[in-house]
Amino acid sequence: MARQPRIEYRGACYHVLSRGDKKENIFNDDEDRRTFLDRVGDVVDKYHLRIHAYVLMDDHFHLLLETPDGNLSRAMHQLNSSYSNWFRTKYGIKGSVFRGRYRCVLMEKDGYLTRLSAYIHLTPVRSGKVKKPEAYAWSSFAVYLGDRRNGGWLYTRDLLARFGNQRRSYRKFVQDQWEGDGSLTPEELFGRQSILGSDAFRRRIARRISATLTSDLREKPALKILRRLQPDDIVHILERRFNVSRETLFRKRKGNVYRKLLLYALKKYSDLRLHEIGSLVDMDYVAISQMVRRFILEAETDRDLRVKIDRVDRELRKARR
Repeated sequence: MARQPRIEYRGACYHVLSRGDKKENIFNDDEDRRTFLDRVGDVVDKYHLRIHAYVLMDDHFHLLLETPDGNLSRAMHQLNSSYSNWFRTKYGIKGSVFRGRYRCVLMEKDGYLTRLSAYIHLTPVRSGKVKKPEAYAWSSFAVYLGDRRNGGWLYTRDLLARFGNQRRSYRKFVQDQWEGDGSLTPEELFGRQSILGSDAFRRRIARRISATLTSDLREKPALKILRRLQPDDIVHILERRFNVSRETLFRKRKGNVYRKLLLYALKKYSDLRLHEIGSLVDMDYVAISQMVRRFILEAETDRDLRVKIDRVDRELRKARR
């Protein structure tokens, strides 16, 4: 599986998750947890991070953080490597402490800061460790309630400001999220290609990265992902380019070349998975892959099809610039 791209810039906000190797514990006792939080404080000072929320579970941790200096990779490398070295020394073990690279989701702060903070603070409740999030000692929730002193590095200002600086309001919000089953779907939690936000947010990220490019797009896989088109964009372009209706594009009829062009374009230029394309066009995802493959092979000997595919490629490449 390809590595998730790391998109870094000043002021970026992330949900970071890291698990123990082979699902083993990374925190065995309170000394481990205190040591890890001390390491978090060190990287906050060194890399000027803003930690909005955190929770430490036995075999993983969550951080909701912001990077005013755009230096997530360096900060997380310092955090995980320094703690891993200490952990291995304490327990006399060899090998990895964490399972591969940490998972990092670039998020739209305005749209997701509050909901993700609640998700993080409710993690011990979902796992059955406690019945109320304030009863768990190893999350930032008690700090937000004023029940525990801030260690000096937890950045509470932005989150509390969204609740009029009323701790009770934030507590009620988290409680409502739990009682109202405010659980997040995988896409709401991790976004698409580890980018969590609106289409407008994704376009802003694409423009931000484009402005700093000095090399070919092929050397920036993150930008290629962001430049994927939305299904409606593709449909509208095909309607206009071939002067056909949406109904024609979606019509299930033998020999409908425009439906094949639509499947080809969705597979190549959108970020939809095959089963999502299947749901959109009412077709089995395996059949989609087979049809597109046969369509491309057919175009190698059919000049008219080749011309149509070339038109689609030109239009959609132009649209995602």
